[in-house]
Amino acid sequence: MLPFLWTRKAFSRTPKMWSALQNHGMEHGWSQSYLDEENDLCCTISLARTYCEISALELYEQYGLMHFITQHLSEMIVRALPPAQAKSPPVRLSARELEIVRLCALGKTAWEIGQILNVAERTVNYHIKNLIVKFNACNKMSAVIAATRAGFIPNHPC
Repeated sequence: MLPFLWTRKAFSRTPKMWSALQNHGMEHGWSQSYLDEENDLCCTISLARTYCEISALELYEQYGLMHFITQHLSEMIVRALPPAQAKSPPVRLSARELEIVRLCALGKTAWEIGQILNVAERTVNYHIKNLIVKFNACNKMSAVIAATRAGFIPNHPC
């Protein structure tokens, strides 16, 4: 969140960007970031000029104003954005669904899972369809990936 002062050294890894800035008369400037944790938004504003470098004293004197401007611009952006979609409630799996999704993650077919759990293949497919719906997935493997991301399946090999 500290100001980023533009210098040739700061852009040493991106010489094309530095050259483009200079070609547009933006050789001297600084960038200031602001994190709005409440709205999960990070905003960065940059000010540039064609003449004289920005001194440490100028940066010190103008820091408060830049932070104020960045904060208010980010608030204006938040108001202009469409409202964030409410997060869906966490997925809840039954014990049987959890067993099945973990076996699916191991690459087992519905028939194999039925044999392991001593249930009909049709029952396994019923639970797989429920998993697809619960995770809003397009197929069984997408549901397995979603279950892994949600923490239902350990990320280590069994």
